[in-house]
Amino acid sequence: MSLEQVGEPVRGAFVAANAAEALVDAGIYNVMVGQKAAGFVGQSKPYLEADFAVEDKQIQRAVDALTHFQIQIRNMHQLRLHRPNGRPQFSDRHHIPAAHFHHNGIALSLHLRSVAMPWLTEGGFAAGHGLTTSTEPQLPPPTGGPEPDCQGPTGPWTNLYPIRIQNPVAFTEGALYMLALHMDKDLSNSNYLRHLYEDILLSYRPEYYRTLQPKFEWAWQYINDYRRPGGHDRYAPLLRLREHMIIHGELPSDLPRWDHSGVPGYALVDSGWDYYTTSKLPKVGAPKEV
Repeated sequence: MSLEQVGEPVRGAFVAANAAEALVDAGIYNVMVGQKAAGFVGQSKPYLEADFAVEDKQIQRAVDALTHFQIQIRNMHQLRLHRPNGRPQFSDRHHIPAAHFHHNGIALSLHLRSVAMPWLTEGGFAAGHGLTTSTEPQLPPPTGGPEPDCQGPTGPWTNLYPIRIQNPVAFTEGALYMLALHMDKDLSNSNYLRHLYEDILLSYRPEYYRTLQPKFEWAWQYINDYRRPGGHDRYAPLLRLREHMIIHGELPSDLPRWDHSGVPGYALVDSGWDYYTTSKLPKVGAPKEV
């Protein structure tokens, strides 16, 4: 069955499926990230972008594979990732890519694994921890949203090439990890992947709920205004999660440490942190690699 005979589940799905297949045919392990991937676990919006993470040392091979696949490359200088002050650049939707293409009106970007999924080692990335595919029947079903440009999940892309994506739990834990990694002391400036974060907030129906590791679950509940006591700051557990991951080597040790004594609710979260995060599940890495 040709793509022309298959209804496109969301604009850009055909380009994403073609790109994933071209990379796999070239022997390049890849995972779709960013907005298109968020559309499987949260709100699917008409962003004309498709983003893929590949292992750092395979970036040039990935560029070659897509170029040979007759995708027009744009701005060759963007093959180098710009890292001002040693940290990756990002917009409110995605990282500045290592390579950037345009195809049929869709921006197709390649990202380094170490930037887009830094909690995974090279071995963990290749092992497929926390991954599923875009054709998985157990993905949240498709549903409409309150506005034409704000829909619920797309549902599985049943008739297209299966693309590796993170499952809903891994995607959410990864987003929380990245929020913690790129937080600013002034939370009003912490706009890391703002649209992505907004798009994966819990939807209205129970099939979209997900059970995270306890240390992530507390932050996720507060962000979604679930079980958050009145007066507690929405990000108090996320700030404590950040401290936990710095202490345990799950985030870089050179990240700045801040005084959170003035954050409403932080003292209570801090006092119960060890009990809450160890009483339900064994302590494991961040995010969970299963």
